[in-house]
Amino acid sequence: MTLLEFIKSLASEDSALGTLADDVMGDKNFPYDQGEERIISYLQFMLHKKGNAAIFKEFMEAYQSQKDVEIEFNDLDTKYAPMRAERWDFLKANFSCDRVISVGEPEDIYRIYAVDSTGGEAIKFDVYGKRTLTDVAVVEIENIVIGDLTKELSLAEALAALGDNKFEGTRTPTQPNYSEMIDYLNSHLQSNR
Repeated sequence: MTLLEFIKSLASEDSALGTLADDVMGDKNFPYDQGEERIISYLQFMLHKKGNAAIFKEFMEAYQSQKDVEIEFNDLDTKYAPMRAERWDFLKANFSCDRVISVGEPEDIYRIYAVDSTGGEAIKFDVYGKRTLTDVAVVEIENIVIGDLTKELSLAEALAALGDNKFEGTRTPTQPNYSEMIDYLNSHLQSNR
């Protein structure tokens, strides 16, 4: 069992370790993509900072006793639920996109909805927003406000329209959000061909 699998396995427990797991699952800064040593160091630092050294010790002892246990796909209800820090990577890998709804004037698109028509949902990207990728919202298609500045586009049309965006003055797209959005749309354009 990996460290992340162990943490996720604790998430439904009504205990101090379960509370720790819930906190980890909601921590958008959690270094899930780092090695085990870095994750342990992060947990140790955060728990000691909050005066919870005993919880860290209990956590490490529990993990050591489970570390070599093999788990099956269905053993953990939360095994494949993304942590908040993993959210964007999870969406990239698992959220389908077949069309786009853009919001803005030509050459000044400020919002994109990557739409999954089958699932009835869309990922909302704000071109100039300050949110991080771990905060990207998934919205119901029926809740998208359709107005004068809203256009439904194919993936190819959306990428062309975004390519025509003029970033004038101090208005620049938020990175890495903007680049990740373009890459995400491109990957779905390639897979839909």
